[in-house]
Amino acid sequence: SFILLLLKQFRFKLRKNIQGVFVMTLKETFGERVRTLRMKKNIKQSDLGKIIDLSDNAISDIERGYRLTSMEKLEALAAYFDVSVDYLMGRTDNPKLYK
Repeated sequence: SFILLLLKQFRFKLRKNIQGVFVMTLKETFGERVRTLRMKKNIKQSDLGKIIDLSDNAISDIERGYRLTSMEKLEALAAYFDVSVDYLMGRTDNPKLYK
């Protein structure tokens, strides 16, 4: 369908769940959000890696949905991008922090 084609064009990785509904996995949602936020800040993977003490290969793997990261790195990413951990993990679509 057109929507699936559009989602794939924007690099959303979809899987069918048990009910046959397309969903993104946790790793994929996390990776897509990290990638989108990094690109909005116009920084390279290697620069982000230096900021949170990960290799550029680790950042690449995260963005492609191949891996997650430690709680400390997750918190560092959320702080750097000024978003909530819940947003990065896909538990909310609202990126705002509640302070």
